[in-house]
Amino acid sequence: MNYDYQKLDASLAIAMTQARDTQAKQFVVFIQTETPLNVEAIAFLEDMGVQNLTPSRKIHTAALSPEQVAALSQQTWVRYIRLSQKLQLS
Repeated sequence: MNYDYQKLDASLAIAMTQARDTQAKQFVVFIQTETPLNVEAIAFLEDMGVQNLTPSRKIHTAALSPEQVAALSQQTWVRYIRLSQKLQLS
């Protein structure tokens, strides 16, 4: 898979190299996009399972597979993809 590593944070890049199942939607990520999103970008994100899309919003969340992260990182309208961190309750 081809990733644009400049768009992935370090945690996500490491997780992609360690992923065994490339099709399982196992990574919850934040997607920072250019705004406003065009119709094609919205359709692309919806196909990946991103919900509640608003063209003017810059940050979106989704559970993605490594294959989807690779495809998303290649889009020109994507600025950055960051792995969501698990919250630790104290």
